[in-house]
Amino acid sequence: MACRDCGAHSGPAVIIAARAPSLASGYRGVLARINLDGWRALRLLSVERDTTMQALAIEAFNDLLTKHGKRPIVSGSSA
Repeated sequence: MACRDCGAHSGPAVIIAARAPSLASGYRGVLARINLDGWRALRLLSVERDTTMQALAIEAFNDLLTKHGKRPIVSGSSA
């Protein structure tokens, strides 16, 4: 896929953005844009494991922290 702004980049787009924290909850949101095949594979995995996409993302973030020698402290809100 070409970059919408300059047309120079190719490959699947992945964008991660953080929302401002809710003062009451202490949580921040993460938005990731992934390709359609990746989305479908993750959605199928969530159905197979009877869990949510949020739970899969939290597991992945904690695995990433562990891989880099950090404590796996990511948790999610129910809201």
